[in-house]
Amino acid sequence: MGRAYVILAQERSWSGQAHQGIEEGRKAVELLERAGERWWQGFAHWIVGINYITIGEFEPALEAGSRARAIGEAIGDPRIQSYATWITGWIHVLTGDWEAGIDACKRGLG
Repeated sequence: MGRAYVILAQERSWSGQAHQGIEEGRKAVELLERAGERWWQGFAHWIVGINYITIGEFEPALEAGSRARAIGEAIGDPRIQSYATWITGWIHVLTGDWEAGIDACKRGLG
């Protein structure tokens, strides 16, 4: 069920329905945490972050990215770490902190 909510949240980000995507993404995180599915939980945090970026809510987007990155580090998954790092870079660029944005994106390369 948690994975289904992740896919719904991802689709919302593509279809301009970010508020619903945030809610579905949060539900996904909750369900996946209970199920112990760490990779999917990290992915869900990333999708929540994308949805927050879409509506210009950068602080919660950074928090979602941090949570995704922490999970990626904990499970040793470079893909989740990279996803989390590039949204962090994107947020920094959107808020005018070019250097931090470039540094974050470079870290995402490995």
